[in-house]
Amino acid sequence: MVLVAGVMVWRLVHLQILEADRYVARGASQRIRTVPLYATRGAIVDRNGVDLALSVPSRSLVADPRLVDDPVHTARVLGPLLGVVPLVLEERLASDRKFVYLARQVDDRVVQAILELQLSGVDTRDEQSRVRPDDGSVLAVVGRTDIDGQGISGLEKVYDSLLAGTAGEKVVEVGARGATIPGGEHHLTPATAGRTLVLTLDRSLQFGAQRALTDGVEAAGAMGGILVAMRPGTGEILATVSVERDDDGVVRPSTEHRAATWSYEPGSIIKPLT
Repeated sequence: MVLVAGVMVWRLVHLQILEADRYVARGASQRIRTVPLYATRGAIVDRNGVDLALSVPSRSLVADPRLVDDPVHTARVLGPLLGVVPLVLEERLASDRKFVYLARQVDDRVVQAILELQLSGVDTRDEQSRVRPDDGSVLAVVGRTDIDGQGISGLEKVYDSLLAGTAGEKVVEVGARGATIPGGEHHLTPATAGRTLVLTLDRSLQFGAQRALTDGVEAAGAMGGILVAMRPGTGEILATVSVERDDDGVVRPSTEHRAATWSYEPGSIIKPLT
């Protein structure tokens, strides 16, 4: 009896004192979840405040594979709705990770239909998608962002730190099935939105410049062209477009901002001043 009591006392000391911090941390990792809060990316607007690029709310479908009861069944149900091969989804749902993406920036109607199925371990994440009301004449100047909202070309890349903002986070307490516990432990660090970038471009003039340049290139039978409209007194660029003839012979806006990236013969640099 003395030996048994001694073993029990030692076990209690081991759990409550020697290993207390480790077990507390393990318990916290199971019941506390940190959810990132994405900062709204700043808009890019023309000189009149007209949107050239802006971010809008979007939702992605995610999962915690540890909470998925039947990866095979879940994948077969989600596959047709998401337009993804079920085998691909099954591999993600059967992984040993805590978090996986199933589909990014999904249509709201599809998201709602999936949530109504109440599939275990499947949830959504609020994100942002980038929208450009006019992809044609300003795309080469404004540039693009990747799926995560980081600038990868054009002004989106040059001014990425200004536009991006600062992400925040939400710490919540969850139950055994991953659902948030109302009134549980909670901490919020708000995200800070990115700043708005105001250009000297005039969207209406940009559109007109593209039409005029396209008509001129077609009339001349040229392979492409560049047009820059500048206010001489201030140096402000009011419009800058470039077009090129594709393999089918159709003149289209160039995806490259050639007025800024192409090199010119030394004798041509005086033309804007004459």
